[in-house]
Amino acid sequence: MDFLKNINIGFKLKDGKKINENLNQFFVQNKSEISFQKHPLGFKYYKLGNISNSEEFRLHFWINTFDKHDNDLQIHDHSFDFESYVLNGCIVNNRYKIISSNNYNGYVYDVKFRNEKSKLILNQENCSILLEESVNINCGEFYKMPSNDFHESVNNEELTVTLLKITKSENKIARVFSPKKLISLDSYERVNLTFEENNKLIDKIITLTKTV
Repeated sequence: MDFLKNINIGFKLKDGKKINENLNQFFVQNKSEISFQKHPLGFKYYKLGNISNSEEFRLHFWINTFDKHDNDLQIHDHSFDFESYVLNGCIVNNRYKIISSNNYNGYVYDVKFRNEKSKLILNQENCSILLEESVNINCGEFYKMPSNDFHESVNNEELTVTLLKITKSENKIARVFSPKKLISLDSYERVNLTFEENNKLIDKIITLTKTV
């Protein structure tokens, strides 16, 4: 059975039950091949796979995620558009606007991804941020983010799980805002979880997606 194809249908229909059922079967049947990584933004994630040349599903697992690479580097945009389904918990999505002025001391860095590391390269100086919108997205709800919008995701629950359908944008480079100039910190690293940590997350996803 093509679980990713059915998950995609669930996204199109906004059918959470269909998404959960097929996500559950995907994890049950592929358990031995699934390997989560820790992202520098603080969540654990796994790439489920592609459904086309430009579309991909990713699972984000937010649980006690206070081990961020740097708390000042949380406001960012993406190299892709995405639609997200909140499978469990609640996410606060804060959307920002970048403002340029010689009176400001913030910086924008390009994020160049290679070999599981994201190199940060200075793009813009003398800038600041303005909060434009803050929205709570609850369990069972969907939300979208275009690649050029700066945002920050905040986990308000002990455990939040989101499933993202990303659509890659050609030649779009992701960016991150920093209130300080980076000197020693110039890269994001993705780290593999231990065998025990990985299996714990897989079992939790299987439990959360069980349907009656």
